[in-house]
Amino acid sequence: AVGSIPLLPFLLPGRLLTQTFFANTLVTALSFFAIGSARGRLLGVSAVRSGINTLLSGGAAAAVAYFIAAWLRRAFGGAL
Repeated sequence: AVGSIPLLPFLLPGRLLTQTFFANTLVTALSFFAIGSARGRLLGVSAVRSGINTLLSGGAAAAVAYFIAAWLRRAFGGAL
């Protein structure tokens, strides 16, 4: 259920793709931070530090996935 949160901006009608992409990026970043903060609270460590850690590692993974997908699209055309 939580994994579907970043998809919510795509359900809003009347937005340009660039606006939707920016909103998706923001919602995803906030979700990563919130999950990390919750983890920190549960483990008894700094919620802010844990949130930032999860945001950075999740953001890096998302960026790598995005760039791999962009490379595959260029390499094999729009068929993917």
